[in-house]
Amino acid sequence: MAKLWPADKLNLIFLGAHALLQGWRWEKTPGALYWLLFDLGSMLAVVFIARSRWGEGRCGGILRLIHGMVTVPLAFTQVGLLIAAAEGRDHAAELAAWDRALFGADPLALLESFATPPVTELLQWCYALYLITPVIAVTLLIIHADTATLIRSQFSLLGVYYGSYLGYHLFPATGPNIHNNFGPPMPVDFPVVARHAFNDPLPGIWFTEEIRTWIFNAEVTKFDCFPSGHVAVAICSLVYAFRAGRNCGMLMLPLCLGIILSTLWLRYHYVVDVLAGVLLALAGLILLERLHRRHETRWH
Repeated sequence: MAKLWPADKLNLIFLGAHALLQGWRWEKTPGALYWLLFDLGSMLAVVFIARSRWGEGRCGGILRLIHGMVTVPLAFTQVGLLIAAAEGRDHAAELAAWDRALFGADPLALLESFATPPVTELLQWCYALYLITPVIAVTLLIIHADTATLIRSQFSLLGVYYGSYLGYHLFPATGPNIHNNFGPPMPVDFPVVARHAFNDPLPGIWFTEEIRTWIFNAEVTKFDCFPSGHVAVAICSLVYAFRAGRNCGMLMLPLCLGIILSTLWLRYHYVVDVLAGVLLALAGLILLERLHRRHETRWH
């Protein structure tokens, strides 16, 4: 049997933990059987890739990236269902209080003084395009980067995703786009407290409201503020793009910066979420990749 890569071990640990949680919260999770089969099937796919003749070298890296593109978004939905099944406390009040302690006032209310419909429209598109940003980044790596860089980057990105999901499990919190005087974009089935008093509902020009409503409906996970996965993944994607080449990085720079700014401008996150997202990205790019390099040294 071929050796399990660090990414394989990370997948098996996270998906195995999710399978155990799914069994524990079986009665309260919609579609529990299907989610358990998803966890077990994803784990079997990891082992199959590792054992197959295509599981080594560049081909193995690409197969694992494809596995991640399927598994990671579905695992995010499962995170939301498991958090809801746990019926834990919403930590939004603590995050809002930390923001006010840092700035002496609500920083999101201060930020709205700069809001204009054209910028809001642009940033709403940036926030939505987050979904394809890591796909673009890893595609650039597949085309331009050497095999070692591709595999190392894939491991750190997977760790950043799973690290953010762990944060949601341990510190579930809903965003300021829900807890404000305008209310959430759509009705929700948990308590809403108007902690933020805004003057501007942040209208756009063309499709802002439609995109905003679509995102809110599409995301089952509402308790996903801390840390900001958008910020962490955007930073990693930008670094990966620069690894693929300076021109690739410069092309990705406006989109990634727009994603980071949109998290606050559009009130999806608190400032402390963004700071935690930056730290998570640094942990992935520095600590996880250093760990992977040690593995490479032992392996070879």
